[in-house]
Amino acid sequence: MNFPLSPDLQQNHVPNRAYVGQFDRILSGQAWGWAYCATNPHDRVRIEIWADGAFLALGLADQHRADVEEAGFGDGYYGFQIPLPDSLQIGREYALEAKVAGAQGFLTGGPIMCRVPPAVIAAQIFGFKGSALHGQISAQEAWSGMLQLLIDGMIVSNFTLDHILPGDPRMFEIPLPLSVLDGRAAWVRLRNPATNAVLCDDAMLLPRISTPEAALQLHARQFRGSLSASVGLRHESLRQRMAIAGISGRGLTAQECQQLAHAYDSVLAGFASPDQYRPKLVFPHIDQPTISIVVPVHDHVEVTYNCLASLLLAPNKASFEVIIVDDASVDPTRDLARLLEGVTILRHEENIGFLRSCNRGAQVMRGAYLVLLNNDTEVCAGWLDELLAIFERFPQAGLAGAKLIYPDGRLQEAGAFICMDGCVNYGRGDNRHDPRYNYTREADYVSGAAIMLPRAVWEALGGFSEEFAPAYYEDTDLAMRVREAGLGVYYAAFSEVIHFEGLSHGTSLDHGIKRFQTVNEAKFRAKWAQALVQRPKIADCSKALDATAKLRILAIDSETPRPDGNAGGYAAVQEMRLLQSLGAKVTFVPANLAYLGHYTDALQKSGIECAYAPYVSSIAAFLAARGAEFDVVYITRYQMVELFIDAIRRFAPQARVMFCNADLHFLREIRAAIVAASPDSLGQALETRAAELEAIRRVDLTLTYTDAEAAVILSHSPESRVLRCPWVVEAGGSRTGFAGRTDIAFLGGFGHPPNVDAVEFFITELMPHLRKRLVGVRFRVFGTQMPETLRARACEDVIMEGYVRDVAEVYDTCRVFVAPLRSGAGIKGKVVGALAAGVPVVVSPVAAEGINVAHGRDAMVAESVAEWVGAICALYLDSGCWSAMSANATAFARSQFSFAAGQRRMRDALASLGVATVNGDRAGADEALDQDDAKQAASS
Repeated sequence: MNFPLSPDLQQNHVPNRAYVGQFDRILSGQAWGWAYCATNPHDRVRIEIWADGAFLALGLADQHRADVEEAGFGDGYYGFQIPLPDSLQIGREYALEAKVAGAQGFLTGGPIMCRVPPAVIAAQIFGFKGSALHGQISAQEAWSGMLQLLIDGMIVSNFTLDHILPGDPRMFEIPLPLSVLDGRAAWVRLRNPATNAVLCDDAMLLPRISTPEAALQLHARQFRGSLSASVGLRHESLRQRMAIAGISGRGLTAQECQQLAHAYDSVLAGFASPDQYRPKLVFPHIDQPTISIVVPVHDHVEVTYNCLASLLLAPNKASFEVIIVDDASVDPTRDLARLLEGVTILRHEENIGFLRSCNRGAQVMRGAYLVLLNNDTEVCAGWLDELLAIFERFPQAGLAGAKLIYPDGRLQEAGAFICMDGCVNYGRGDNRHDPRYNYTREADYVSGAAIMLPRAVWEALGGFSEEFAPAYYEDTDLAMRVREAGLGVYYAAFSEVIHFEGLSHGTSLDHGIKRFQTVNEAKFRAKWAQALVQRPKIADCSKALDATAKLRILAIDSETPRPDGNAGGYAAVQEMRLLQSLGAKVTFVPANLAYLGHYTDALQKSGIECAYAPYVSSIAAFLAARGAEFDVVYITRYQMVELFIDAIRRFAPQARVMFCNADLHFLREIRAAIVAASPDSLGQALETRAAELEAIRRVDLTLTYTDAEAAVILSHSPESRVLRCPWVVEAGGSRTGFAGRTDIAFLGGFGHPPNVDAVEFFITELMPHLRKRLVGVRFRVFGTQMPETLRARACEDVIMEGYVRDVAEVYDTCRVFVAPLRSGAGIKGKVVGALAAGVPVVVSPVAAEGINVAHGRDAMVAESVAEWVGAICALYLDSGCWSAMSANATAFARSQFSFAAGQRRMRDALASLGVATVNGDRAGADEALDQDDAKQAASS
C-alpha cells in the first residue's frame, strides 16, 4: 500500500541527512511508513515506534514500496509495517511517533494519534478436530466480524462469525488448508484484523492424519512411528542411544540392537492390541547401580511390559536396577519372569496394596537413590539423569518428580499445589512446551507416578506412611514430611514421563482401590490441618507458585547468554546464579525473544524461568502482564535500558532497576579511536557517551566490573549510585605442570574489535622477536567469530584454532597465556579464567584493569615491545618462575573471584536498594559451580 510522500521527500537527494523517511499512518493495528539510509542505500534500517515518548515496538524497514522507488530512493525496499503490541491500554489515546533506531529525531508524519479500541471478544484454542482447528469465541457485547488464523506468522484463513452475544460463547471449527497438514510443530495464532488484537496463540503440532493413534495401535499391523504424537520423544531416545554408543567407542552389539528394536516396536504399538507379540526384554546386570527403580504392579501385564520396554529404550548415563513388585496378580503378570531377564521380581500371594508394595520393593534396593515408577508410564530419554541432576544441583533437595505428559502430548502435571481446600496439578491439559512449565522449581508436591529420593531420605522418613494404605495421598504426605525435615521438593521439568492415567486403578471414585482417594484425602487434611490453614485456596493457587522465593527478579539482556561464546554470556549466567543464591526467583527475557536451544535449557535446568516467543510477543507486553511480580529488574547493556526503561517504570513501578553495564562502551570506543587515530570514531564515541550516561542516570543502581570505570562514571554523573559487580570463577589451579605444556595462547570472542586488534598487534609486533628467542614456539589463537582477515595471518607458528568447546583445551595446554589488548573496557574474563586455571599470564595495562594483579607476583604486566618479549621469555624458559607465578595466580583468583566473594558483593548491591536477601547458604544454583560452566570464561 502506498501513501503520498511529503513534499520535502519528493527528491532523491536530501542534504545533511543520514536517514530520510516518513511515518504514514496507523492501519489495522500496524504502524506504516518507510525509511531510507542515504549514506548506505543497501541497509535495511531498524525502526522504533514510540508512544507518548516511551519506546513501544521495533521492526525492520525492508518491504517494497513502489512510490518510494519511483521517487528515486534506491530499490524501494524501505517500507515498514510494524504491529502494535497488545500491551497498549484499551480505550486510551496515544501519540505515536517513528524513528530510526539509534538516530536522533523522529520521521516526518508524526505524531499520529491512536486510540486502542476495547477488546470486545476473546478466544480459546482447544486443539484439532480432524483437519480443523477447534476453539471457542466469547464476547463482552454483541459482535460480528472477520477473524484471521495465522500459522508461523502467515495468514492461512479468514473466516467470519456473526451474532456473537454476551454470555453465549460460540464454538468454532476452522478448516486448515491441506498445505499445512504436515505434522510439524507450528505457531498458531488467532487475530482480529480490525484491531490487530491477538486473541490467542499457541505452539501446536499440526495434524497429518485423522485416524486416532489408539485405533492405529489396535488395528494397523504396520503402525509407523512418525504418526505417533510421541514421535519426537521416541526419536530423541534413539538419537541419544546412538550418541552414547558412539562416545563409548564400543558401539552396540547385535543383541543390543535387537533389544532396542523390540523396545521401540513395543512402545510404538502400545498395549491396545491383545495379541501383540512380546519378545523377552533383557536388562544388563549392574553390580552397584546408582538408582533402584521400584515398579509396583497388579495385573495388566501388557501395561507393565510397555513400561519396561520404555526403560530399555530411553537412554540414561546413570546405572539402574529394576525391581518389580507383583501384588498378587491373577492375569499373565504371574508369568512375567518368562518375558524378562536381569530384573528382580517380588511376588505377593495376597494383595497388600500399592503403598505397601512400594515399601516392600524399597527394602531390597541396592542403589543410592530410589525411584518409584507407576507401571502405566512410558519414560523418555534422560528422565533418570534429569531427576538425579536435581540432587546434584540443589543440595537441599529431598524429593524430585518428573513432568507427566498425556499420551496425546498435552501436559498432565508440572508439579502440584497443596491448597487449603484441595490439591491441584499445575498446568493440567495445557501445552507442555510453554516455558511456564519448563524450569526447575520447588513444588508443594509431585505425583508419585515418577519420583526420586535419596535412599537416606527415604529410610529416615520410614518410606510411605502406612496410615494411607492401600493407596492415595501417600505421595502428598511424603512431600509434606520431606519439607518438615528441612528439605525441598522439586519439579524436574526436563524429566519427561508419559502417564497413561487411570489404567492401573481406573478413574471411578466409587469402587475399587480408587475409592481410597476420597478416604485418604480426609486423613491427609486432618493430619496436616495446621499447615493447610496457611495455604491459599484452589482459586488462588497461583500464589503458591515459587512461594519459597525471598524475592522476584526479572533479568533482561539482548540475547540468551552463551557462556562458551563470550565473557559477557559467562558473566550473565554467574550473576543470575548469585541472585538465586540470595533467595531470588529469577525470570530471564532476551530482547530478541529467541529460544536458544541448550543455552536456554541450561538456564531452565538451573531454576531460571525463561520467557520467549511465541509465548511472549514483546518485552513491553510481558511487563504489562507480569510487571507487578518483580522486586528488581536486572538489566544488562545500556542499549537495553534505552529500549525498555520506560516500559519498566510504567508496568513495574515498584521494582528497583539494577543496570550491569558490562563494560563502559564509550571508554572502549575512545581508546579504540586513539589507537586508530580516527577523529570520526572519536565523534561516535562521544555520542555513545551521551547515551550511556543518560541510561545510567535513569536507573537506580549501576554495576561495573572495575573501580576505574566506576570512577569515570562518577566523574561524569556524580549523583549516580555505582557499585562493583561481582565476577565469579572457580579457581582450580593448574592441572598440568611446566614440562607438559607448550606454546603461547590467546582466547577471545572476535565479534569484539579489541580482540582482533590485540592479535594483529601480537603477530605484527611481537612474533618477529619471539621467533628468534623461542625457536619453534607457536602462537595459538582461540575464539568465536574469527574474521577472515585473521585467518589469513595463519602460518607455521601462528595457528588460528577458532572456536573451542572446552576452554580447558586452552588453559591446560599452553605454557603462557597473553592478553595484548590496546583498547577495550571492563574486566577481562579471559585473564581471570587463566589466573584461576593457574596459567601464568602476560597482560597489557588495559587487560589488567579492574583485576588488580600485582606485577611480577600474580601476573606480568607489559606495555612496550621489549617488556612483552622479556616477560614471555622469562615465564616460558624458567620453570621456577613459572611454577611460582602459577601458584600465586591461583591463590589470587581464589581470594578475589570466589562464589562467596561474589555473593557478598551482590548482597551489598541489593541492600543498597533496600532489598533484603537470604544469607546465601541456600542457593537456587549452588555455590559449587558446575565444572563445565566454570570453564566457560571465554572472553569478549
